[in-house]
Amino acid sequence: MKQPHQPGSEPDGHSVASPGRRAFFTRAAGVTAGLIGLAVAVPGRAHASPAAPAAGTAQSDWWFCQKCYTMFFHGYADNGRCPAGGAHSPQGYNFILPYGGAATPTAQSYWRFCPKCYSMHFEYYGPGPCPAGGGHIEQGFVFVLPHDIPATLTSQSDWRFCQKCFVMFFYGYADNGHCAAGGAHSAQGFDFVLPHA
Repeated sequence: MKQPHQPGSEPDGHSVASPGRRAFFTRAAGVTAGLIGLAVAVPGRAHASPAAPAAGTAQSDWWFCQKCYTMFFHGYADNGRCPAGGAHSPQGYNFILPYGGAATPTAQSYWRFCPKCYSMHFEYYGPGPCPAGGGHIEQGFVFVLPHDIPATLTSQSDWRFCQKCFVMFFYGYADNGHCAAGGAHSAQGFDFVLPHA
């Protein structure tokens, strides 16, 4: 079974054009402007290592699905609904994702768990299509995920936002997995670097 590649073993995701990134950043800047000052005022907070979140501010059991390439929560027995059919199938690392706190220039908020399909999805633009039917719904923590920083031995790059279904997916393979909106996922925006065990 193949696993998500180790950082540096595949081309990075920066070759994909992302025309919406500037528009998103402009829109999100107003929301985060006040929060950035707070984050910078706390020593080390804005640039804390994603590999070592503070106790109680991160959740484990987030996994890569080897069928659809989506980041999903593997904390329940049924594993949610996969757009490639059936339930998600975990592979690779156990990701430990930070939640709460303020967005920063290298960490984006608005990432949520969908209790229908168990995927990590971006709620800012609306629900996005869910493989369990209808749109995603938000439940639980508001995750603040690091992006565009160097990968380490305990974090992995090449995680991207899919502009079609709004989920976090792994962009390390040529085929880009299966999207709930049809076809393969389509990368846009930041290169997320996610901490794992």
